[in-house]
Amino acid sequence: MRTWNRPWKRIFTAFTVLAALGTAACQAQAPSGPGGGGGGPSPTPTASPSDPGTLTFDEGPAPFTDPTTPEERASTRYSSGNWLLSDGFFMQTAAAPSQTLMIQRYTGNALGKPNGYAVSRYRAEAAVQVYEETPTDPADMVGAPTGIWGFIPYYLDAQHFVLMMATGREAMVWVVDGLRPGDTWDATTSRKWHVYLPQPLAVGDTVTWGARINSETSEFEVFFNGDRKTTFRHPMISATASPSVALVSNGNKVRYDTVTLEPLSQD
Repeated sequence: MRTWNRPWKRIFTAFTVLAALGTAACQAQAPSGPGGGGGGPSPTPTASPSDPGTLTFDEGPAPFTDPTTPEERASTRYSSGNWLLSDGFFMQTAAAPSQTLMIQRYTGNALGKPNGYAVSRYRAEAAVQVYEETPTDPADMVGAPTGIWGFIPYYLDAQHFVLMMATGREAMVWVVDGLRPGDTWDATTSRKWHVYLPQPLAVGDTVTWGARINSETSEFEVFFNGDRKTTFRHPMISATASPSVALVSNGNKVRYDTVTLEPLSQD
């Protein structure tokens, strides 16, 4: 991992998955939904080739856009945020007044299909950092004042996705199947992996999330900071669906370092 003041490139290429270190026990009580998500134009195909190639965050535009609808944004559960390129990062700079998600869906061709869509088997990895605290009421932001270190490696729409998130002293993976920010998220049915961290996350810390998805078998493999943790199955992960990948903020000041995508099939 590089130092944060050195400019560099984001690379969409194959990456090596490290050895498994085992899974952690889940707690019974669920936190509130983390909140966040979008506004803006519909995704449009990019001119990039099917080869993953190299994406840099030093030059724009970044191949991400807000996929939420005007109605979703009017509900205040979702917000466009203010995403920009700065110092080689793709970062969210706006603060949200209430529980909300700010989603940026990938629109390039590195997942094997045009307009950000993925083939049936693929890998996705992202390194994410909270770079600044966001003064806000804890009722309006899970993990306040830092919020979440999040990544969405399986995205269908604003109510159907798999959210990998860390906050405070916890890291977890949620299957969001019909849920919105501000809803009660039931850990017994929606949380698929959870671990307590040895020390609390703080501004400047980086979390690396990774996933390997097989839509043909409904499998989702979880990687945390390079280590394989668990595999689960869920019917939302289906061969009939059209998944993509998304970045996410719950109204917090978050920025993305590397984002690595690799198709594993040729459908």
